[in-house]
Amino acid sequence: VAISAAPVLSTVPHLWLADYPSRKAPQTGRLLSIYESADCTGYESPESWSTLGMGEPDVSTQTEDAAKAWFVMFRDTVLGLAEALGIELERTELPLEFAKATERVDLGWFLIKEGSTGAVRARWSGHDGERERVRSQGTWYLASKLKEARQDVFDYIEMFYNPLRKHVRNGLLSPAAFERQQTSKAEGV
Repeated sequence: VAISAAPVLSTVPHLWLADYPSRKAPQTGRLLSIYESADCTGYESPESWSTLGMGEPDVSTQTEDAAKAWFVMFRDTVLGLAEALGIELERTELPLEFAKATERVDLGWFLIKEGSTGAVRARWSGHDGERERVRSQGTWYLASKLKEARQDVFDYIEMFYNPLRKHVRNGLLSPAAFERQQTSKAEGV
């Protein structure tokens, strides 16, 4: 389970990597994804968040360029994973998506008005031809109630990081309990 801004390697790709000890990527076209989701309300840097368009009613080209510069570390992750797995990437892409807050959020050190940007998601992806093979995605948010985002953009925050949510395919364990179970299995405990 992700806590704060810690990146999480999803269970399925992790098991997939364990199946290939040679660290050579199989030619099946499987996708390896790393997701980070962070409630950034504790990172009190108004200048940083303003640069990323937080609290602004519209996102400018200048803001998008600044966000791309901030999220360059996710590209490094994609390139490193591809190299480690022996995948030759032809290209990388970075789609950015911004979501608007549905209510006013006053953090004491930063104000987000209703209808202004409250979250940003960056998804670096690496492709070998037409197939996406490696993805590193980060979502940073200062407001939890969002609108104007595609359903698949921000719902995974709720799906994977809500400690009270039970998942049918894992014996109705919460994400935290499932992660502990997987860690214990991996350690042979």
